[in-house]
Amino acid sequence: MPNRTRNPIAGSPAASLAAAALLGGVIAGGLSGCQSSDDRYRFQSSPHVPKSVTVVDTSTEEVVWAYDIPVGSELRVNFGEDKYEYGALTPNAKMRYVLYPSGERGEIAVPPRGSRRLDMTVRPGPEEFPAPEIDPVVPPAPGGG
Repeated sequence: MPNRTRNPIAGSPAASLAAAALLGGVIAGGLSGCQSSDDRYRFQSSPHVPKSVTVVDTSTEEVVWAYDIPVGSELRVNFGEDKYEYGALTPNAKMRYVLYPSGERGEIAVPPRGSRRLDMTVRPGPEEFPAPEIDPVVPPAPGGG
């Protein structure tokens, strides 16, 4: 006869409650962990896949912000948390962006989380890399000096 031992924790109400809480948190959290964020994006533009990014107010379909990412660059976009100010009826949100490698950066006000959309489109390509900035070489003066 097989030896059947019962695990006292497996069938307990506490274990069932803990499993349900864990599963509910994972489902409600969108399967995201501590190191993830649903409001940070990166877009790389290459010669054969040049990209443009647009922020759209979904309540009016108005374009709030648009950016053509230069070839060979990466655009990083981060939406700040929506916060209510005293007396405000709608939350405020900010979007910060940084372009690498140039370091160009900016910040703009955007619609709240439920009323905005971030669209990425691919421009017709291929596009060339921008010409590198080279300091002109000045030839030496005649006579050596």
